[in-house]
This record gives sequence, C-alpha cells and structure tokens, in this order.
Amino acid sequence: MTIVKIGKSIDENASLWRYISLETFIDLLDTESLFFSPTAYYQKTDPFEGLLPEIALKANASIGRKSFSDMKSISELIKKKAEDKYGGTSEKDKKMIDTLDDSIEKFRFIMRKSFPVIAKSLTVSCWHKNENESEAMWRLYSNNGIAIKSSVNSIKKSFEDNGENHIIHVAPVKYIDFNDKNITPADCKSDGYGIGLIKRASFSHENEIRFFISPKLDIKNPEQHKPLPIKVKINANILIEKVYISPFSVEPFISSVYAICRKYNISDEAVVQSKLLHGHEELLDNLLL
Repeated sequence: MTIVKIGKSIDENASLWRYISLETFIDLLDTESLFFSPTAYYQKTDPFEGLLPEIALKANASIGRKSFSDMKSISELIKKKAEDKYGGTSEKDKKMIDTLDDSIEKFRFIMRKSFPVIAKSLTVSCWHKNENESEAMWRLYSNNGIAIKSSVNSIKKSFEDNGENHIIHVAPVKYIDFNDKNITPADCKSDGYGIGLIKRASFSHENEIRFFISPKLDIKNPEQHKPLPIKVKINANILIEKVYISPFSVEPFISSVYAICRKYNISDEAVVQSKLLHGHEELLDNLLL
C-alpha cells in the first residue's frame, strides 16, 4: 500500500504543473508510472542540490557530536567504576568496553558517511505550483513539449490501489539565502523536512512542490548505496487533469499530442493548446472605431 504524507502547509487543491518533453509524457502514459529522480541527477544544474546552509549542517553535526560524546562518557564511566571497585578491569568488562568502543567508531563512521548519501539519494518528483501557465517554465523545461496540469489531491489519488509499498512525502521547497548570517537551523526546514527541501533563493522562480521518497540505506554500509530512480505506479487518468501543449509548438507536433492522448484514453477536451502567445490582435480590435 502506498502511503502519502502531506505537509501541513500544503493546499491539496492548488494547481500543480509538470513541464516535460513529449517522450517523457509518453513514458508516463505507457508505463503508467511517475518517475522519481534521485537528487544526484540534479547536481549538475545545481551543485547545492540536497545540501543545507552552513548553520543547519553545523547543527546536524553537533547532534552527532553530542551522541558520540555521550557514548564515550559511558565507556569511560565503565572503566572508572571497574578500576575503583576491582583495581582494574575484568575480562568481562574489557569485552563490554571493546564492544562499546567498536560501536562508537561505527557510529562516527555512519554519521560521517550517511549525510552525503541521503543528500544524493532522496528521490523526488518535482511540480511547479501556479494557478496559471508560466512562460519561464515553458522555456526552461518544455520549450517544445507539454505540461501536465494536476493538483496534490489528484496526484495522491492516482497512487491509490497501485499495489506497491511506498511512503511518499509532500512538501514545498523553501528558498533561502545560504549566505544570510541571520538564518537559524529552524529556518532551514520546510514542513519539518530539511534535506531535499531547501534550495537557494536564486531558484525561487521554480515555486516547487516536491513528492519525495527517502532512500532505504544499509546503515552499516551507507557508502555502498547508489542513487537510483524509482518509478511509482499511477492511474494516469486520475493524475492528469489537463494536458497543455507548448505555445511554441507547431504542426505536426500539435496533432501528434492529440493522437497520443487518444491512444491512452485521454479525451480531446482534456487537451489544451496554450494561448499564451495569442489573443493580442483581438485585444487591439477594441481600438477600432
């Protein structure tokens, strides 16, 4: 059973857009699945993807250091008590201390290795929140393609009864200035999430909502984990509210989109040819006497 956990700030009925190429659209329809990319795939266009501001990284590190310090203190306490009581450590105490010391080193190794693995391996499906089409998003991501118009609620429903076991979280991306000296660790959270949900302010035009799945790591060997995409089964006819054709597209691309949609039982009424670059002449007609 796929479980969807929605952040408290999310409006489930707000319009979401996914600007994609035609081949990506066909893949979604043909496989009946939504592609979740590991954040490692985005690090060429944004090398900060998955990272957090310095203040948040230091806060995370301090938590690890405290746990490490607490464990070391326990080890030292066992040694001291054994020496005070027996004038030395017994074989039993030595084994206990060795086991604890080994656990401490493993913990330190895991803490050091896990964060960058999680930062690269979180799998995400990214959606643009907007009540209207975005000319900028067309140019950036789908100059000659399509845009799926949906909503959090429709996407959530499209996962129902897919026969798969996933826990999918939904939260808005928060855009902040990583160099702002006044930000706090609490500022580096979005609906309680940090990694994968914080981006630099320069990307705020994306106005992004992310559906994401946390990686399943072998906690003993995090460095062996490879970031891989996940395809989650969907009901495309529930997920897709409208299909918009790029305003920059011409024939035969436009007719091809209609043909593909008919093949996968998406009605012509659900397909919209963008009018973003049209209507100005009719507007000027109002000036005619």
